[in-house]
Amino acid sequence: MDIIIMRIIAGELRGRVLKTGKVPGTRPTSDIVRESLFNIIAQAVPGARVLDLFAGFGGLGIEALSRGAVLAVFVERNRRCADVIRENLNNLNIVERSSVLLLDVFRAVEKLSRSGGRFDVIFIDAPYHKTPEIITVSPNQNLLQIIDNSDILEKDGLVVIEHFKKDRFEFFGRKLSFAKEKEYGDTCLTIFRHDKS
Repeated sequence: MDIIIMRIIAGELRGRVLKTGKVPGTRPTSDIVRESLFNIIAQAVPGARVLDLFAGFGGLGIEALSRGAVLAVFVERNRRCADVIRENLNNLNIVERSSVLLLDVFRAVEKLSRSGGRFDVIFIDAPYHKTPEIITVSPNQNLLQIIDNSDILEKDGLVVIEHFKKDRFEFFGRKLSFAKEKEYGDTCLTIFRHDKS
């Protein structure tokens, strides 16, 4: 696996290096997009419990931990990527504030929900150009719908989706509602908020 160097942008781990690599279907979030994303959700991160779905090499969850999140759960079904996440967590001495689940995201969300897992921020960064199909596999397997139907997201919690800008998400749930959308080159961030009782 080829190694790509990515650095943590801000917080207690600012400047520390994250190991990444070239694995089919993975695309580490660029520094510009990561910085913009965390500027948008800055108030939500300190003290937050974070769920990083399609975690890749863990860049978003680790950035959140550096900026004051108290817990990050990384969900990644590729074993090589999951091993790199664990290596990064160990190298940064943040293993006690994190866990890695080697699972499909649908199974992981349902498992976490059943076990009482609750999160303030959920990142969804599915493989580029395939996000709509992956998030909405079928009418009965829609990731946003599963999150909306469960208690996994805390009141006022955020779901942040990083995706190709030509892809759009129109979702009207019982709890989740559209909050913000920002474009950066070919990348778009779409944010939903749990703002209903």
